[in-house]
Amino acid sequence: MALLDLSCLKAGEVEWPTLHRTLALKLAKACIYVKPLLVGWYNDHRKRTTNGTQLLDAPEDALAFLLYSGPGYIDTIVEHFIHSARNESCHYVDATTDALLEGLLREFPENLGAHAVNLDKGPPYFHAQTLGVVAGAGQHLDPSEIDDLEWHESISKQLLELRSPEVWGTDVTVRQKLFGISLHPEFGGWYAYRGLLILHGARASSLVRPPCVVAVADLAEKKRIIAEYNLRGDDCRWRDLTHTGHAPDKRYTPEEMIFFTEMNLGRRKRLLEMKADIMKSLADSSSIAPEQPTFSKQNISEHWGANSALVDSLHQSSS
Repeated sequence: MALLDLSCLKAGEVEWPTLHRTLALKLAKACIYVKPLLVGWYNDHRKRTTNGTQLLDAPEDALAFLLYSGPGYIDTIVEHFIHSARNESCHYVDATTDALLEGLLREFPENLGAHAVNLDKGPPYFHAQTLGVVAGAGQHLDPSEIDDLEWHESISKQLLELRSPEVWGTDVTVRQKLFGISLHPEFGGWYAYRGLLILHGARASSLVRPPCVVAVADLAEKKRIIAEYNLRGDDCRWRDLTHTGHAPDKRYTPEEMIFFTEMNLGRRKRLLEMKADIMKSLADSSSIAPEQPTFSKQNISEHWGANSALVDSLHQSSS
C-alpha cells in the first residue's frame, strides 16, 4: 500500500486506511502507535456516561487519531533530550510529545484544520481513557465491575489506612475511593495515551467503530490489578496482564519503569543525562571501531527493549 503525501490531502472524504498506515509508519520509530476514531464516538460516550463533560469541539463526523506510546518510548525522550535545551523545570516527557505533535501538524495542509492535543496537558482536558475505549486501543477496568462487597470493603479499609489526611484530605469517601485503570491487550499497563490528532476537515464515512477491547476477562486478575494499582501503584505489578508476569518485550525495561514512576523532575533529568552519556559513548566507540554496530535508532530501540516485529504487527492488525 502506497503512503500518502500528507501535504496533498484535501478537505472532505479521505482514504483513512492509507492515512492511518502512513501515520503509523511515521511514528513507529518513536514507539508511538495510532488508532483512528470519529469525534462523535467520543462525544456520544461522554454524553451517556458523564452528562457531556470534556467534549471535543469538532464536527461529530470529523476524523481523529489517538496516539499512545508503548515500551521503548524512553528512546524517543532521550533523543529529544540530547537535542533540546535543558533546565530543571522542563517536563521532558511532555516536551517530547509536544515536539512529535508539532512535527505532525506541520505536514498537514491548512484546509484540513489539523489540531493536536497533548493528553497529559491542559486546559482543555479530555478523558484519555474514553478515547482509548472508543478507538479500540484499550480496556478501561473499573472497580464497579467487581460485584464483591467483601472485597470492596477490604480494599477500602486498607486505603483508609494507607492514604494520609495530610495528602488526601479528611473526606473518608475520597480516601477510600478505588480508581480504575486502562489496559492494552498486548502491553497491559505498560503503555500511555499521549496525544490526539483531530482533522476538522477530514471525513471517513466507511470507518466503523471497533468492538470493545478485552485485555483482561478473568475476575481474579481484575481484582488483583485494581488492588495493586490502588494500594501499591508504584510497584507496577498491576501493569502485568497476569499474576504470573508479562512478556519482557511487551513491557518497560527496569530503567524505563523507574523513569516513568519517578515524579521528581531533577532525578528524571539526571537519569536522562546518564542515558544520553551512554548513547554518546557508544556512538563514539562505533565511529572509532567500524566493526562495532552503529547506535542507530533501531539499535537504540533494541537496547531499551523495544521489539520492531511487535511494532509492525500491532500497526498491521489495527489497520
